[in-house]
Amino acid sequence: MEASNFEKIKWCLKVIREIKKKSNPLTHYGVKLILAALTSLIGSPLSAIAFNAYFPEGYLIHNLEITSDGISISLLIFAAITCITGILLIFLELSSLRKRARKTARVLITGLPGTASCFPDEILPTSEKLDAREPIELSVPESEDLDHTNQIKMYNAELTTDLFKRFILHQNCEKVYIGGLARIPFLVAYGAFLRSVSAKVIYFDKFHRGGDWKLLNEEDKNIGFDHFQLIEKENANGDIGIAIGFTTPVLKEQLPVSLREHTTILSPQVGSDRNLVHNQENLERISKIVQTLIDKLSTNQNCKRVHLFLSVQSTLAIKIGSRFQEGIHKNWVIHNYNPAKGAYEWALELDKKGIKEFTEHSNCQQ
Repeated sequence: MEASNFEKIKWCLKVIREIKKKSNPLTHYGVKLILAALTSLIGSPLSAIAFNAYFPEGYLIHNLEITSDGISISLLIFAAITCITGILLIFLELSSLRKRARKTARVLITGLPGTASCFPDEILPTSEKLDAREPIELSVPESEDLDHTNQIKMYNAELTTDLFKRFILHQNCEKVYIGGLARIPFLVAYGAFLRSVSAKVIYFDKFHRGGDWKLLNEEDKNIGFDHFQLIEKENANGDIGIAIGFTTPVLKEQLPVSLREHTTILSPQVGSDRNLVHNQENLERISKIVQTLIDKLSTNQNCKRVHLFLSVQSTLAIKIGSRFQEGIHKNWVIHNYNPAKGAYEWALELDKKGIKEFTEHSNCQQ
């Protein structure tokens, strides 16, 4: 069987399993029991037919009887027990959902002007909508003059107060839904908050076709990088770069002059496109490769900073950020691209203490 067919079958089985998890089986059977009890009491087109069932000695109920004259006391008892059992099943599941749902966190990054600040609850399974934790919004929309001072201050304040641990992952959080819209440098920086998270992280993205928020739970198409040769030699300033062109290709002439001969440009083995990755496992593998490359570059004795030029969807930017390892990696410098000018205009430097504007960026230009 071809690998692609195997992935399709695996994806289908996973979807079926997830649907079964979200179908609330106890509630389903509880409702059926209640309806069965009510139907037996209210009657049906067959109510005029006499029915009599006898049980062996030793049973609490000796017989059930339905006649055209009425319903036996035994049937009333049986219906009541059935109805109560159904109610108990529903109650048990609701109690279980309440305990489980409170361990589910919702996080939205809001860094672009005019973007919605409401968490897209439509992406959540029905069972987790009942009582999920209150959504947390990270960052603030950038100002109209494109000054990022407030966003940098907000990020560093959130880092200093350990916001993720104290207000998102508190009380044994088991699952975190995270996504949002912001400039690439901030998405990567916020992804770094996730580097030591033990809870399961589920990413959601805003898809440009239709404009809907969606989870990355479609078929794994095993998207990866086209063949490349890693450039391991840093420039005279100790800088070295990695460029990833998933949404649009990254061209050598778009890079700062001082880094053009010191940057590895990575492309997908398929054509570039918006929201190229639709599967979370695929997202994990791509980010793991990037981490491995940064690990290797950071071992260079003369390397001072690793520059990232990312043309990727929001979720991939966040996921790459989650791979940041202070103490192992050299500082990251994440650049922001201005399509109107066809150049990378500004950048943020990320280290364990937070983020700051990359002040040496001007020295990398012509």
